[in-house]
Amino acid sequence: MDTLDSDLLDILGMINSELLSTRLDKHASMFVGVIDGRARQLHYAVAGQVPMPALITASGADWLPGKGRPLGLFEQGNWQVMRASLPPSWRLVACSDGVLELLEGDLLQKEARLLQAIDHSRGDLDSLCTELHVDTSGALPDDVTILTLRQG
Repeated sequence: MDTLDSDLLDILGMINSELLSTRLDKHASMFVGVIDGRARQLHYAVAGQVPMPALITASGADWLPGKGRPLGLFEQGNWQVMRASLPPSWRLVACSDGVLELLEGDLLQKEARLLQAIDHSRGDLDSLCTELHVDTSGALPDDVTILTLRQG
C-alpha cells in the first residue's frame, strides 16, 4: 500500500474515531479521494456512501465500484482503497443521498434514473440540475448536494 492509499484510510479512521468518541450514536457516510494527475488515477475509499460517485468518460457514465461501512458505527471500518484509471478527458459526479429523494421508485430504480441523468447531462452541473428538476427556491425533502469535477 502506498502513502496515498494509507493517508485515505487514516482520514476515514480519524473521523470514525472522533464520531465514536462523541457517543452520540450517529453515523456519517463519506467518499474520499485523491487524483494523481501524473499517473491519471483516482485513489478513493467509500464509507457508506449512497449513491456512489459516477465517472463519465467518452464511453458514458458508470458508478465507481466499492463499498464500506459508514463512519461512527463500528470500531473497524474495513475500508478499502480503490483505484480508477482516468482517461485524458473525464468528469466525476458525486451526489448526497438527498438527490435520490428527487426521484421515483425503489433504491435500484432511483440509482438507475440518477445514472441516466448523469450520463445524459455529461456531468454538467446546470444540465444535471435541470434534468433532476432541482428547484432551490422551495424546501427540498433532504439535503441535495452535487459535486462535479472535470479534466479536459
